[in-house]
Amino acid sequence: MRPMNLYIGGLISWFGAIGIQTVLFPFLVLTKLNAGAPELGIAMMALFLPTMLLILVGGAVADHISGRRILIFVHFVAGLPSLGLFVAYSTDTLTYPVLIIYALTMGVMGAFIIPARDSLLTLIASGRVQKAVMAVTVFQFGSQILGFGLASLEDQVGVGLIFLSQTALLWLGAMLAFRLPDHTPEGGKAPSLSGIAEGFSEVRQTPRLLAPTLIVLCVGVLYFGTSQVVLPIIISNVFDGGSDELATMNIAMMLGIVFTAMMIGRFGPIERQGRALILALGYGTFTMASFSIAHSFPLFVAVAFLWGCGGGVAMTMNRTIIQESAPPSHRGRILAIFQMGVLGGAPIGAFFSGFYVEWLGPQNAVLIPSVLMMVMLLLVCVFTPIWSLATLAPRAGDTGKPDMAPGTAD
Repeated sequence: MRPMNLYIGGLISWFGAIGIQTVLFPFLVLTKLNAGAPELGIAMMALFLPTMLLILVGGAVADHISGRRILIFVHFVAGLPSLGLFVAYSTDTLTYPVLIIYALTMGVMGAFIIPARDSLLTLIASGRVQKAVMAVTVFQFGSQILGFGLASLEDQVGVGLIFLSQTALLWLGAMLAFRLPDHTPEGGKAPSLSGIAEGFSEVRQTPRLLAPTLIVLCVGVLYFGTSQVVLPIIISNVFDGGSDELATMNIAMMLGIVFTAMMIGRFGPIERQGRALILALGYGTFTMASFSIAHSFPLFVAVAFLWGCGGGVAMTMNRTIIQESAPPSHRGRILAIFQMGVLGGAPIGAFFSGFYVEWLGPQNAVLIPSVLMMVMLLLVCVFTPIWSLATLAPRAGDTGKPDMAPGTAD
């Protein structure tokens, strides 16, 4: 089997399991344990906080240890917490502290698998980075839709069996990783604080890396936290929905992401990546604000699809810029810093989102991150070269020299 197929197979196994988690975790907090918005915010913060604290260590490890070995280990270990939830649920010992332990453990695993997996992508892509990123985006969110579908069957097959399927998916990823080609990372020295600092220095000194990293931090705080806390509360409190409705909303959002990623693949690579990124996120501010006036569940789902469409463009462009620009010797650390934005910013966004809901009500709470994101985009456009960033990949017929818009030289 080709390395890219094995890579995609492992990606599907991981994000299929994450799709199950995305639906069942808030459902268990809100419905099974009858907790409120602040408790959900804290629980979601516990899910992402270890990633924020440890992902830089994970990036340094990915520059020193083969990504294949990291994937094997993390996929296997990550199957144990869901197996633990199966035991707790089956024995009627599922409690809020048990869910917090699950969240913390999965957060630690995410900190190591994300930079290892992302570092491998550039090696496997063989120079066709934007196409590889597009494919990864499609399969990442397509597999999450599979996970949402499995989670929505909890009424028919039971929560326990869903947890077992999550474990099976994760262990399948470990078996696929065994067949990935091994490689020797170019990071050189063992992980250390000085090595992590070198990654930050590389990002700070390189405009092509700094601008998208700042943007993804804003996305983590303002968009990701909202999608994980505010939207499930709207479904629960406004539309009196449960796991089926939450799965439907998430599926609509992911379909929007998959649709636009496929369109990018269909109509060719986007050269003005920075411009596309800013326009997609600007569009996202208006669609997010539209959740406040979606007074029926079908309209709410339609807005989720439209919001996902903007996210598909933004994710593909942001990831491509970073993958193309990161030097091999620091790639794991730079990708970890980049991912620390969205996943490290998520606990902050999740924490404050719970209080937005308490102060303004579920639907009006989306207006705060919408306005703040628009302000941040304007500031980034003024103070960084993001608007003029273009692809580094050579065009067909070119001599192979990097293609960069004027003013984007490092």
